Amino acid sequence: MKKVILTLTLVLSCLMVFTGMAGCNRSIKETIRVGTSAVTRPHTFMDNDELTGYDIEVIRELATRIPGAELEFVYGNMTELQELLRTDRIDIIVNNVAKNAARLEEFIFSENGYVFNETFLVVNGNDTRTTLDQFEGAIMGGTDPGNWFYRMLDEYNQENGEPFAEIRSYENYDALFMDIDLGRIDGTVNDSPIVAFSAEAMNLNIKYVGEVLDAEFSFFMMQNSDKGRDLKAKIDKALGEAISDGKLLEISMEWFGRDMTHER
Repeated sequence: MKKVILTLTLVLSCLMVFTGMAGCNRSIKETIRVGTSAVTRPHTFMDNDELTGYDIEVIRELATRIPGAELEFVYGNMTELQELLRTDRIDIIVNNVAKNAARLEEFIFSENGYVFNETFLVVNGNDTRTTLDQFEGAIMGGTDPGNWFYRMLDEYNQENGEPFAEIRSYENYDALFMDIDLGRIDGTVNDSPIVAFSAEAMNLNIKYVGEVLDAEFSFFMMQNSDKGRDLKAKIDKALGEAISDGKLLEISMEWFGRDMTHER
């Protein structure tokens, strides 16, 4: 009799264990480590010590569409973020990232872009120059060399006989834009929403001028690995849904007051 009771107890214990494991499986969480700069208004920045911005709210929306997804944010400049992604210390970069040849050789991107940006020359509000060829001998500025806008200036300089006296590197856009406002440097290139938001938030006398220098979608960037491709499939599905049901457009209207989700 004791042997029968003991056997039944073991069976019930095993059932409880397996049932518990099944229950745990249903609630398994997937932590997605998100790399971002947190210094680029209106895409990713700190507001009263809380991370926010268009890009951040988009990835948070997509996370609600990926079963079990939880986001963990890691901060750094673009050079640092790429190294973190390369060494598997983050899973995705969400930082107004454009595609370029170097990145395409090493990383993979979401199938769809989530914001369409136009890049302009940026100068002091009192400056009358509107084209890069008017800046011979000028001091230009950009953030770290891993940043797309810095690379644009550097490539222009190399392709045109190095007309700029210097391309000065800054830690963030706030310091860069402040030096343009104060006349310490001559200009930079950047996307129009970043310039407009920063000028208003910091009360700076800066403006974007001239013709569009570049027009590109921004994408989510991931590892070119099995793990990265698995995450890409989830991001692509969630982003496709957000585009189809109008949620991406809604977030764009909240942040920009216009549709920034389509090519213009």
